[in-house]
Amino acid sequence: MTRFGPKRWRAYLLYALFYLAFFALLLFVAAFGLVAEA
Repeated sequence: MTRFGPKRWRAYLLYALFYLAFFALLLFVAAFGLVAEA
């Protein structure tokens, strides 16, 4: 469990970071579109 644990945690962290970055980009694009509309 100790040999397999850290690598799994790192993979989950990387996946979460990528998902968060994608969501932030989507939110930024939506906000930019709203500003451009107004």
